[in-house]
Amino acid sequence: MSLLKHFQDSVHAQEDFIRKHPAVSVAIFPSFLPAPLVDKIIEHETKPYVQEGEQAGYARASDVYEKKLLEQADRFLKQTQLYEKERDAYEALLDEYEAEIQKLTEKVNRTEIENRYLQELLLRERQLLKISR
Repeated sequence: MSLLKHFQDSVHAQEDFIRKHPAVSVAIFPSFLPAPLVDKIIEHETKPYVQEGEQAGYARASDVYEKKLLEQADRFLKQTQLYEKERDAYEALLDEYEAEIQKLTEKVNRTEIENRYLQELLLRERQLLKISR
């Protein structure tokens, strides 16, 4: 659109010039052509260039959109990989808790310290399991 605006400004500058220098006006546009007709001629001549500019702008906007869409997918895939690593670490932690709880539960003669430790493990395991729900 700026090309059209620039062109229209140029036409208005020509019209001003023609008004100030009527002798030259015949060389540019015959004086018998009314201004609306001149405007139509100019519009007809500039329309393909305006359309070309619009198409180029649309193509640029499409390229930007496609690039952003691909970058968004890449960010999502990175986040997915991070999530999978954290999930694996979480599951490994739960496995360790289960193994330690199993070992202490099967022990026949636990000390008071081992009983408190087992209670802490059970409490934390429940809290960790709540996260996954």
